[in-house]
Amino acid sequence: MNWQTLDAMGWFLGPHETMQELETRYKRYHQEHVSEAIRYSWHKRIEELFAFSSKEIFVIQNNRGLWPWQGAVLWSYTTQDGYVFPVIQVRKTTSLASLEEIYAHECVHMARFAFQEPWFEEILAYQTSKRAWRRFLGPLFLFPSEALLAILALWGGSIASCFCESFFVWLPGILIWSIAVLRLCCLQGLFACAKRRLKQLCHNPLAFLCRLSDREIFHIAIGSFDKLLVKNR
Repeated sequence: MNWQTLDAMGWFLGPHETMQELETRYKRYHQEHVSEAIRYSWHKRIEELFAFSSKEIFVIQNNRGLWPWQGAVLWSYTTQDGYVFPVIQVRKTTSLASLEEIYAHECVHMARFAFQEPWFEEILAYQTSKRAWRRFLGPLFLFPSEALLAILALWGGSIASCFCESFFVWLPGILIWSIAVLRLCCLQGLFACAKRRLKQLCHNPLAFLCRLSDREIFHIAIGSFDKLLVKNR
C-alpha cells in the first residue's frame, strides 16, 4: 500500500516516521480493532476540509476518565508487544446533532497521531466546527491540564474573595487566562497568515497545513517560500 492511499484514508506520515512504520501502524491497528471498528456517515466534513476520509475507526463510548467539559478525547492504546494506536472515546450522553463535529474533530487528531505537535493541533482540529467563534476560541487551551488549572484558579479566586476583598486573589486566574488568550491570538494569527500565503500555491490550504509539522507551519507563516522544506510526500 502506497502513502497516497494511506494518506487519503487519514493515516498521515509523521515527521519522524518511515513509510514502513506507517504501514505497520496501519496494519496492526486493523488487526487489533477490526472486530470492534465502527463505520459512520459523518466523514464528508473532513473530506471537504482536509482531503481524507476515516470511514473506519475504533471508538469507545463511555464517560470514564472524561472531564465534565470534554465531549470526546483521543487516547493512545498500547498493545502487549509495544505498538501504539489512537483510540477515540466519546461521551455516552452526546447528542446526535453534535456527533458529526466531534467525530470530525477527533479524526483530525487521529490522522495526525504520529506528529505529536502541540502548537497548531487544536487549531486544525477545530476547523471542523461550523461556528466561527468555536473555530477561533476552541483552541484556547492546548492541553487538558491547562483548562483544569485555569478553572481551579477562578474557583480559588472566588472562594478567596469571600474572606478577602483584595484584588490580588483574582490575579492568578487573570494571569493564566490572559496568557492563554494572548497565545491563542498569536497562534491564530500565524495560522491565518500561513493559510493565506498557501492560497497562492494550492487550492486547499487547510489540507496542506494538516499534513505539516508546527515548524513547517511557522516557516510558511513568517519565512520565505524559497527556503521552505516540506515532506517529500
